[in-house]
Amino acid sequence: SGKGAAGFDLVGMAGGKLMSVLGPAALGASLMSAASWLGDAAEKTLQYETALRNLPFGIEAAQVATHGLVGTQALAVSASQAVALGVVKTQGEFNQLASDASKIALKLGVSSEQMLGDLTTALGRGSAMILDNAGIILKVSDANEAYAKAIGKTVSELNEQEKKTAFQLAAMKAIRESADATTVAYDGQAAAISRARVSFGNFTDAIERAASNAAGSILVAAEAATDSLVSYGE
Repeated sequence: SGKGAAGFDLVGMAGGKLMSVLGPAALGASLMSAASWLGDAAEKTLQYETALRNLPFGIEAAQVATHGLVGTQALAVSASQAVALGVVKTQGEFNQLASDASKIALKLGVSSEQMLGDLTTALGRGSAMILDNAGIILKVSDANEAYAKAIGKTVSELNEQEKKTAFQLAAMKAIRESADATTVAYDGQAAAISRARVSFGNFTDAIERAASNAAGSILVAAEAATDSLVSYGE
């Protein structure tokens, strides 16, 4: 029993020495990991808050339009991008785009968030290639011809802004047709699971934003206190 106790003592001593070496390293790694997570959370929070503050409308209706299949973070950022690129101007226009993107995404087997971002970029940049990747074929020449005829001009008389409008109108129509041709089982079990996943993502995003803002408040207070001490010392 004495040998056994001595053995345990040796193991304990060895474990203690090992922790004395690894402890600071593990703590440092944990702090670095926490700092990295907080930095990412702060960036996402800044994007989200900036998007909401610059939007002329809210995103709650878009959540309903997408049947809860697109997260609030993605909706806010995509809406901000769509407004900035001149793709949408009203809440109704964005709701329709988000709804259509969600349907097309489910048809093609990609995430609704990715499809919404891709379609927004395609419309804003006038990219027929991105539309093609979404299964939507659009001939730019046909779009220009149809728009020129509608406004009483020839194609050669169209300026760049008019060509952009021609593309967006034709693309929006094609996107709507593709979405309307898609039947989605929103009431099914698979959709319920997808909504639960998105809902959980919204919950964790909200926690990240709260943690980021709380940490920011602490850092601001600490910086102010440090400045006061420095001023006092001078």
